[in-house]
Amino acid sequence: MKPIQTEHTNAVLGAPPNWDAEANGPCGGLPVLVQDEGGLPAFYSYWRPTWRERFEILFGRLIRLCVVGRTHAPVHLDTELI
Repeated sequence: MKPIQTEHTNAVLGAPPNWDAEANGPCGGLPVLVQDEGGLPAFYSYWRPTWRERFEILFGRLIRLCVVGRTHAPVHLDTELI
């Protein structure tokens, strides 16, 4: 899947501090919309699956989410027409 910059994007997240691209691979910028949700900061990123990924999802392939860190932050996945 490819992260997509939209008209709503108002920030770009970079690699975490001390990221070792040689050991961990490249970490490109992630375009996000940052806004307040009930007094808490929320980060929205938009993703477009490739045609192959769309077919894989259609035929039952699961979507996997990886969060790098010491704990798993609360996340929410949904769809949105932009």
